[in-house]
Amino acid sequence: MLQQNLTPLSRNLLIGSFLIYMAQLATGGLLEHYLGWQSFGSGFQPWQLVTAFLLTGPDPRTAFFGWLAIFFFVATVDRALGRRKLAFAMLAVWVGTVASTLVLTASGLLPFAPYVGYEPFMLALVTLFGFYMGSSQIRLWFVLPVPAVAFAWGSGLYALLWLVYAPSNFTWMDVAAWISVTIYQFVDQGGFRRMKVQRQRAKVERRFAVHEGGRGQNWDN
Repeated sequence: MLQQNLTPLSRNLLIGSFLIYMAQLATGGLLEHYLGWQSFGSGFQPWQLVTAFLLTGPDPRTAFFGWLAIFFFVATVDRALGRRKLAFAMLAVWVGTVASTLVLTASGLLPFAPYVGYEPFMLALVTLFGFYMGSSQIRLWFVLPVPAVAFAWGSGLYALLWLVYAPSNFTWMDVAAWISVTIYQFVDQGGFRRMKVQRQRAKVERRFAVHEGGRGQNWDN
């Protein structure tokens, strides 16, 4: 069963992430300085908006849980959505996260600290898994069965609680990723089309509504 999670895509991501992290450790923070997302006026470069999400960590615990997320969710979500949709979903996460973070930090609404890591994308993967495979179950701590859709909403709540507890660009990025991927799945699964159909149905029902009391009315032939 676990072998199904080790597809060429997940394997390459794991190997790439591990090698990058080893390079980070070997260079003593040099990669984080040049490739991590720095604040304006303190080393910011445009390419950091991409390269910061390729780095890992910085601590081993964060790196390890990131690798676990890649192993358990990348292949599963890839099979559920297909490679093209998965790519568009991750692009939506990147655009939403980067754009909103730039606006909020540049306006001074959020404190900013140098950033590295791909945690927003891992949270997005868990959310996609929950929304697209909602009937599946995940055994929390390998014991308690929890519906997958609960993880989709729970991951958003978890991110929001962290933002309220410690507002920063770090915690906001997780919230922004959840919002971005939630909007993506809503559109992809026909959310706007369903809303349009419901509005049309309500309009038709109002037009052809049956009014009570017709028996007492006089009708002229």
